[in-house]
Amino acid sequence: MVDLYEMPFVDLTNIELISLFNLNKKQQWDDVILDSKLSEHVRKLYGDNVFRSLSCNYITHDHFNHTFYNNITSSKKIVLYVLHLNIKSLNAKHRLLCQLLAVLSLQFDVIVLSELWSCNIEFYKNILVNYNFYYKQPTSSRAEGIGMYVNSDLGQHVTTAYDLINMCSYKVEDLWLEITNKKYQILNQCWEPHLVKFRVRDTLVLLL
Repeated sequence: MVDLYEMPFVDLTNIELISLFNLNKKQQWDDVILDSKLSEHVRKLYGDNVFRSLSCNYITHDHFNHTFYNNITSSKKIVLYVLHLNIKSLNAKHRLLCQLLAVLSLQFDVIVLSELWSCNIEFYKNILVNYNFYYKQPTSSRAEGIGMYVNSDLGQHVTTAYDLINMCSYKVEDLWLEITNKKYQILNQCWEPHLVKFRVRDTLVLLL
């Protein structure tokens, strides 16, 4: 059973919720859904062309299935399908994860999760059929941890060859996997961005 605090818009008052759907307002509901403040903020932090080219729209699963699925699967440029979620406790939200994947038409090759938390993490290795689960538990608090579900049809193994050397004792977690039959290295990384984003970014640039 889902707790109330996990439901969307739970923090809004009745007046705030009504105002979002008020068609007489200058800002329409579509403007709320297509709000680009997040993408603008990311582009300010990282000014390279890769981030400038990213789309940052909010869409429903129906919109994804009907609009994007055919375009994605017909593209010959895409060789690996990756989904990232900041799940904030796999223990609390594993059912929601399974429900999300069930309604999406696309089967992802890699599902990257951040902020797993440490609660009962070992019990969630087998919740997704035909996926292998790799994870690193948090070391300094329970509200951290990173992991990946990888399609078992892919050749795969964890590698430590690229592990970040934490010489400054900043809080950073990294987990590297090699997808051997597609020649890809997958990184799942989590850090405190307000403290170390530039140090970690510079370290990654040197590594890559």
